Amino acid sequence: MTRWQLTELAERDLRETLDFVESESGPVRAERVLDDFVRAFDRLAARPRIGHTREDLTDLDVLFWPVHAWLVVYRQDRRRLVIVRVVSGRRDLRELLGN
Repeated sequence: MTRWQLTELAERDLRETLDFVESESGPVRAERVLDDFVRAFDRLAARPRIGHTREDLTDLDVLFWPVHAWLVVYRQDRRRLVIVRVVSGRRDLRELLGN
């Protein structure tokens, strides 16, 4: 059983992120970025409280963790870590998180 899962939005975010990286830097770089995300997801699942809150962005019960220029937005449920979004730190996070 996996210790983390991606929401549909997070899956789409990750796919779009990797497509962007591949178009800008090539498939090898995109694969490395994917590996970095998976390592981050595994690390967060093992130690979910290492992320940080962003009360300036949302009142949702989520934490944030940086991976390169992106933020992993996640929450812990009873059985696993749930990756809510994977977004560029340059985007309007308040709007994306529906604050």
